[in-house]
Amino acid sequence: MAKILLVDDNKLIRLVESGILNGLGHEVATAEDGTSAVLAFRQQKPDLVILDYQMPGASGTEVLRELRSLDQGANVPVIFLSGTSSLQIMSNATEDLPLSCFLEKPVNSAKLKEAIDGLLSPQPQTPTDPPAAPVIPPQAQIEPCPACRAENPAGARFCLSCGKPIGASKCPKCQTQLPAVAKFCFSCGEKLAG
Repeated sequence: MAKILLVDDNKLIRLVESGILNGLGHEVATAEDGTSAVLAFRQQKPDLVILDYQMPGASGTEVLRELRSLDQGANVPVIFLSGTSSLQIMSNATEDLPLSCFLEKPVNSAKLKEAIDGLLSPQPQTPTDPPAAPVIPPQAQIEPCPACRAENPAGARFCLSCGKPIGASKCPKCQTQLPAVAKFCFSCGEKLAG
């Protein structure tokens, strides 16, 4: 069971996602905006944060920047949830603002569970090892663009440098453009081969 801070300005989304997370056995604290998110983070000391990208007032990026500036927030995994394309979010994330994972809304419980499990799974360490960096799922790691060789997050649909399509495939059922690492279609739920 993990302590998770869920930040979203939409009350219905907070209610639904809290229910999913509670059903998965997690303890959930919620916040509706950036100010209450930082306050809840300091009080709750969560193991993971699920953060809406677009909120009135402080955006998800601004909230993430504030959390990363806190001592206890430097290595806490953060999942961005948004209806905005991953290309826009990845281009707004910088090296000084590490992003653990991105999931597009609407997110289903299986995909959310997979991301949480991947980020919270224990990593073997020896006492002489430095502190572990946040676990980054395959879709958030770096891979080169086949056209211009610029570094891009693995699973990116388009190169952040040249704009050409990369590492993507289409769902055979609904033809939605998907990251190459997708195991199922985010739109229709169709299981993908491989």
